[in-house]
Amino acid sequence: WLATAGDALRLRAIAALTAPEQPPAWPIAADLLDAPDCDPALLASLSPADQVLFTAPLAATPLHLQVAWWIPEELTEGPMAEASTYPWPALRIRFARLPHRDQIKFTARLGDGATEELEDVGVVAAWLEELTKAADRGALLDAAPPRARRSGGLRRR
Repeated sequence: WLATAGDALRLRAIAALTAPEQPPAWPIAADLLDAPDCDPALLASLSPADQVLFTAPLAATPLHLQVAWWIPEELTEGPMAEASTYPWPALRIRFARLPHRDQIKFTARLGDGATEELEDVGVVAAWLEELTKAADRGALLDAAPPRARRSGGLRRR
């Protein structure tokens, strides 16, 4: 659905969110529904660590990543893999076909900040790390279990 923005795939993705036996995939729900409902009963049934994981995409500042491509094979190469697996809970990826032949291009925006274009696709993970340094991680930290905060697993930046 992210790659094509096709309505049929969007509907299939929404249907997949309604599986009652597991918590919703909120990174997808945040994209599909923009403001998914968090069922308090479902959250209460999760461990504190899982509560943080499942609500992180809603609490974190969205990182919007636009991928413009011409050659489909580039979507399966290293830079795209680094971008799509970047460990930011509110990563929102969109794809667009370039109007002319060119290498893959990445532009990103953290929250309501300025849009930046990556000049060297070989450093996409380092670039995303630099962009997210300014993000307020307070909402994630406040919801984290005390043990995660003490162990240094989460930090305010």
